[in-house]
Amino acid sequence: LTAKAVLDRVQNTADTVAARLQEEQIGFFRYGGNGTRENNAMHEGTDSMCFYWSMSNGNVADFFLQTEANVHRFYRYNGLDERSILTTLAGSRYYICQGQQPNVPWGYRLIGTQDGYEIYENENALPLGYTYDTYRTRSQMEGQNGAQVEAAMAKSVILEDAVPGYQQDTLQPGGEEVDFQVLSADEEITIKENGIRVSKAGAAMTLEAPTVPADGELYFCLSGYRYQGNSKKINIRVARKDGETSTGEKPIFYETNDSSWPTGKSEYMVNLGACASGKQEIVLTFANKGKFFFDKMYLWYQPLDAFREDAARLREDVLENEVVGTDTVTGTIDLEEDKILLLTIPYDGGWTAYVDGKKQEVLKANYMFSALPLAAGHHDIVLQYRTPFLNIGLCISALGCVIFAWILLRRRKVK
Repeated sequence: LTAKAVLDRVQNTADTVAARLQEEQIGFFRYGGNGTRENNAMHEGTDSMCFYWSMSNGNVADFFLQTEANVHRFYRYNGLDERSILTTLAGSRYYICQGQQPNVPWGYRLIGTQDGYEIYENENALPLGYTYDTYRTRSQMEGQNGAQVEAAMAKSVILEDAVPGYQQDTLQPGGEEVDFQVLSADEEITIKENGIRVSKAGAAMTLEAPTVPADGELYFCLSGYRYQGNSKKINIRVARKDGETSTGEKPIFYETNDSSWPTGKSEYMVNLGACASGKQEIVLTFANKGKFFFDKMYLWYQPLDAFREDAARLREDVLENEVVGTDTVTGTIDLEEDKILLLTIPYDGGWTAYVDGKKQEVLKANYMFSALPLAAGHHDIVLQYRTPFLNIGLCISALGCVIFAWILLRRRKVK
């Protein structure tokens, strides 16, 4: 690459646009979009939903598994597949894309353009810290699919264990399966009850859903997905056709246990976007030949008509006056009743919380975030981060230096 090409990859990106937006407003926000580049946010000092680093947080991977999010790898991902509920709960305020983009998340509206990038703002955006008045436990969500998990998180925070004194939610999350049929398939495709056999790379098949409700997202889902063949990296491309309009292809990226970086992931949900009511066609293109097995292949309709009300309720009491430092986050909150404050900070054992000067345990919430149960009233919140086992690591390093020096002195004495 030339020096100019390198500079363009760093300077003329969606992350540059986000940096300007950050200068114009007060408050923490995240953003996504097809114009973001891996780890450019570090260069711009922004907070994107794009990540590529081998030292990743295992709780983020837990979130991907439980929500069945269609991500590339657990240590390398770009957003949350434009799923409106997930992006909103993760604190995304903007979607920044280059050129016409058919996959803008539901609830995001165009507010302007900069340097060839379209900027969409989330009308349901949530701040760094927002509150729930009910909760569910992790065990309550067993047997639910990823769409039901995200629907539950829109109404109640999901905690690892019960918290006495707070109301527990037991309502069934919404959503439903959508009937479909195989409309057509290339002759290189053989469809069986528990899978699909593909004899030529690039073969395609089309599914038809005669009736899909409006005001929601449509997901293509594979449960218990696995592959048998000669390839290590498998790709199925999925696209939705609504009359003459197509959402563009989205890949289901899968790696076998023989590859260098298998995820062990077998549940996938691909967001095909918000669609109008009526007939929909879904085109599957198989980039590899082989046998594709699954326990279940289905379409899921995720209703979003009530999500505006859910998001508004989560915004009723939020963390204010927040200051995000290198290793410290501070803010204040005023509550008229007991609530659980969710902070869109990935849960990690290195965080220590102080509420009104008193140390309080940080709970793991919604599989990857942090939470603090709070009583009614005014509270000053301080979170401080310290690398786990840092002191032990320093002691071991110091001991190693002493031993190394002793060995050098001993060798010199022997000589």
